[in-house]
Amino acid sequence: MDQLENARGSGERVVSGWEARRILASVDIPVVRETRVFTRDEALAAARLIGFPVALRRWSPTGASFPDTCLNLPDDAALVTAFERMTLAPRAGGFGALVQEMLQAERPLRASYAIGPTGAWVSVGIGGVYARMVRDEVRRQAPLGPGEAHEMIVRLRAAPLLGAYRGLSPLALDVLDRILDQLGRLGSSLPELQEIWVDRILARRESPVCLDARLYFA
Repeated sequence: MDQLENARGSGERVVSGWEARRILASVDIPVVRETRVFTRDEALAAARLIGFPVALRRWSPTGASFPDTCLNLPDDAALVTAFERMTLAPRAGGFGALVQEMLQAERPLRASYAIGPTGAWVSVGIGGVYARMVRDEVRRQAPLGPGEAHEMIVRLRAAPLLGAYRGLSPLALDVLDRILDQLGRLGSSLPELQEIWVDRILARRESPVCLDARLYFA
């Protein structure tokens, strides 16, 4: 868990993006496959290893969000064009980019761990552009007990959509169970960790995978 120790020792209150996903991966929470690259050849090698189509995102050591994100790049030529435009643009700063696998976004979910006035909670709900409109969320006190993660998932109003639906394979709920359980365990094991937000949990085929994440330290 070197990534977590580095984050705790850095003095940064908010850890997001690539660094946050490395922390989640260190406790066996599944995250998007990605590689940080600095040259065109590194980008090509990463994309070929991950498999086209891929996404390309500008990376910053401060976790700043940039508008430059290229999705569904189908081949070497498209990737090289996007990489050169992104890394030569103003504010690029030589920080490089992230080459990521493309995930299915049909049934986005979100999850969190947070400390509030009545204790620590783990939540799961509908994510993406539907989150504020639908407001479908279930939460339980952390750490979760045996079976509680699964109970949270099946209590969502949208739970039927997580099964086989319009040609989509059913999501692996046991993986989603593990994500929720591990969020609660990670937060409960670190008193200085105040919140963990996973804004988008998308699908790698039938398996839920964390994409956008942020950690807040006291």
